Amino acid sequence: MTIRTAALLSLALLAAPFPGRADSLDLAVGGVGLSLGNSSRITGVRVNLVDHEVQSVTGLNLTLWKARRNPDALVRGAAVGLVGPYARRIEGIALGGLFAITEEDLSGIAVGGIGVDAGRDIQGIGVGLGGVVAVRHLRGIALAGARAGARGDVHGAAVTPGLASAGGKARGILAGGVAARAREEAHGALLSAGGAWTEGGGRGLIVGGLGAGVGGDLQGILVGGLGAGAGHDAHGIVLGGFGAGAGHDLEGGAVVGLVGAGVGHDARGIVLGGIGAGAGHDLNGILGGGLGAGAGHDARGLVFGGFGAGVGHDFAGVAAGGLGAGVGHDLRAGAVVGLVGAGVGRHARGIVLGGAGASVGSDLRGILGGGLGAGAGHDARGLVFGGLGAGVGHDLTGILAGGLVAGVGHDLRGAACSAGVVAAGHDLTGIALGGLGVVGGGSGRGILLSLVGVGAGEGLSGLIAGGVTAFAPSMRGISVSAANGISVGGRHVPGGSGRWFEPVNERFTGLSVGLVNYSRQLKGVQVGLLNYAGNNPRWARLLPFVNANL
Repeated sequence: MTIRTAALLSLALLAAPFPGRADSLDLAVGGVGLSLGNSSRITGVRVNLVDHEVQSVTGLNLTLWKARRNPDALVRGAAVGLVGPYARRIEGIALGGLFAITEEDLSGIAVGGIGVDAGRDIQGIGVGLGGVVAVRHLRGIALAGARAGARGDVHGAAVTPGLASAGGKARGILAGGVAARAREEAHGALLSAGGAWTEGGGRGLIVGGLGAGVGGDLQGILVGGLGAGAGHDAHGIVLGGFGAGAGHDLEGGAVVGLVGAGVGHDARGIVLGGIGAGAGHDLNGILGGGLGAGAGHDARGLVFGGFGAGVGHDFAGVAAGGLGAGVGHDLRAGAVVGLVGAGVGRHARGIVLGGAGASVGSDLRGILGGGLGAGAGHDARGLVFGGLGAGVGHDLTGILAGGLVAGVGHDLRGAACSAGVVAAGHDLTGIALGGLGVVGGGSGRGILLSLVGVGAGEGLSGLIAGGVTAFAPSMRGISVSAANGISVGGRHVPGGSGRWFEPVNERFTGLSVGLVNYSRQLKGVQVGLLNYAGNNPRWARLLPFVNANL
């Protein structure tokens, strides 16, 4: 047989259609060697035009044209096709001018001009200008021009300028120019110039040029050019160009949005929004917004807003607002500061300062101050001051200062000063300086000074000085005033009777110095122009200059 004749016969074998059975020219010993045509089984090199109902090839299978039905073919080694190899399973290398297709698994390296498609799993590396897709799972690397991934799980990497997706779980890298998506959960990295998201949980790095999202819990970093959000808990960092959020808890890390940032429930970490920031329930960390920031329930840490900052319930830390700052319930420790106003709904331990006004609904332990006024609804221990007025509803132990009025509803223990009136509804003990008056509904003890008058409903003791008057039913110590023991201008002095002049002192013990000194029972010395001691003999009751009863 000539070479020409053999070549013609080989071409005829390669091209011959055999619908019922495989037929070929096999140059093989024991099934090992060279096969030309549509052989069913061979170990070695097999060359055929159109594969049809092939069983097994171990070695090199070269297919010159598109295969027909090949559902049972198993190729171990290399499957090469000018159009593309097609088999049940390929283990090794699959190279196709247009495609590489398997009914089931493809293991090794597969390259298709248009794409690679596996009916079940891809294990290894797949490369295609169009797509590389596994109907079930991808374990390895898929590089494609339009689409890469699997309808099931991806363990490894799927990279494409188009869509990178996993219909199940993704463990590794999904990088898609248009989108990167994992249906169930993602562990590793989801990267896209468009959108990157997973409907389940996400662990690792998830970045979307337009947006990024995690339907369940996030553990890692989530970044979206426009927005980024975690549907449930976030453990890590969430960054959004306009908005960022976590639907439930932030469990350590940060949520940051150039416009807004929010956490649906508890936040443990940092929440910052260019305009606003909020935590639906508790905060432990830092919460700040360009305009406003708030926590719905308890908070510990720093809360600040360009206009306002608020905490719905209890707070420990620092809250600051450009206009106002408030705590709905208790300030357990720290400070609440507002350029206009600051308030605490119930108890406060710490500092509460407002540019215009500041208030505490119940008890204060610390400092309370307002540019115009400051007040505590019940007891206060510490410093309370207001530019115009300062007040405490019940008892004060500490310092009280008000521009026009400084007053307490019950007892004052400490020091109080005012250009106007210092007043205590009951007892005043300590130092009191009042420009217009110092008044106690019960008794006053200590150093009590006023340019106009000092008076008490029950008694005064200590150093008492009133420019016009000093009076009380009982007085002990040193009293210096124009009129001692006499209420002057009682219509206008709290505690007075309504008369302009009324002698009120029943008993005086000590030294009384003034123009007029009056006492129904004197135990001491009076120095003044007129001095009256009601318990002296008749001739010595009213004396000029000095009177005494020792």
